Amino acid sequence: MKKLVGIMIFSAALVLSGTNALAGDPSPHVSSLAAPAPSDETTNRLESESDIAKIYLIKHRMTMELGSDKTKANLDGVEVQVDPASLRDGHMYISLRTLKLSGAAASVGWDARKQEAAVTMKPELSPSWQELIFRAGSSGVIRPNGKPLEGAAIPELFLSEGRVYIPVKSLPLLGIAATTDQGRLVLEWSEKFIEVTKPLQETEGTQATFSILYQQEMYTPQILTSYGSGAWGGGTGRQTGSGIALDGRIYNRMEYTVELRPGVNPLRLYAVSAGTVDFSVTRTVEHSEQIPVSFTEQGSEYVELLLPESGYVKLNAGEELTLAGGLKKAGSGLDELTIIQQRYESKRNDSGKPGYKTINTAALPISDGEFNGKISFPEPGDYLLQVYSPRYIPMPESEPASILWAELVVKVE
Repeated sequence: MKKLVGIMIFSAALVLSGTNALAGDPSPHVSSLAAPAPSDETTNRLESESDIAKIYLIKHRMTMELGSDKTKANLDGVEVQVDPASLRDGHMYISLRTLKLSGAAASVGWDARKQEAAVTMKPELSPSWQELIFRAGSSGVIRPNGKPLEGAAIPELFLSEGRVYIPVKSLPLLGIAATTDQGRLVLEWSEKFIEVTKPLQETEGTQATFSILYQQEMYTPQILTSYGSGAWGGGTGRQTGSGIALDGRIYNRMEYTVELRPGVNPLRLYAVSAGTVDFSVTRTVEHSEQIPVSFTEQGSEYVELLLPESGYVKLNAGEELTLAGGLKKAGSGLDELTIIQQRYESKRNDSGKPGYKTINTAALPISDGEFNGKISFPEPGDYLLQVYSPRYIPMPESEPASILWAELVVKVE
């Protein structure tokens, strides 16, 4: 069954410094999810077995005749009953009721005690501001946190015949374009959707290859891979099809190939002005002892990990994992490693989305160039262990920084 996902605005920051591509894992398997590069004959097929999602928009248009006696509007070709638009002091206004009837607003409300109107737009509009507050007797608008929106010169609202009117000038902030044309007020907006058509699940390969259809007038989507708790990175893939006519729209097709860790791999489909969808691919490994520890370029120069011997370790709940090894290079300030222990949560993490959540951060002392410590795993789950260097990277006007040296995956049952 297809899953239609309403999208919310997404903002992510890569919080890990020095996260280079991890070396290792020379597994020769080809991903069972991988599709061959499409030929010229297949590139513009309506549907492809490798398609996992479709990104599109639905446009809306409302026109209102101007005049105090004009109570009808045309909404997407259908006549609807509305409150008349109002011109006051050179500014155009519409009522909260009309805005709600348009279908663009998720909710509107009036607080008589505070003399405030609250407008919440549907997340599918991906507006600059999903929620704004208008206050009687005050120009401008207020953010949900109660602070004024700086730089927004918006006329104040007014009340008339039991209706609350807000300025049309504020609508672009809420995702609606407003113009006047031959005595009519024209409001236009669009809802953006990501329709997941075939979720990825499992593969034995070191990579997964898949494709996504996106409507031509929208921005090219990206696939982000998880660098750990709160950190994402990725690219735009490559276009393998264009001008694909489907369901009354014209699409392009993008193909993506992502590298996979053993176990669960959180992925994120990110489309500018359409939002995000989170999913995961599980890479199954039959011989975990053959998976090497993954090192960054700097990590391979500085550190050697003797235990564990594998980069994919399977434990039972309550067992401990020994981390032991030594430094390949000596230097001042190389006094301890930082171990970040993260667990994958399928429902939510600190950001309210599926992904890795940091559950423990521990210091592992280095003595005479060697280290040895234990990490406990009291609960079942899929874990990512990241080994960070001592703070030896000079930073201008701040303390030295640490960088990622190595990581390994732990499956606890």
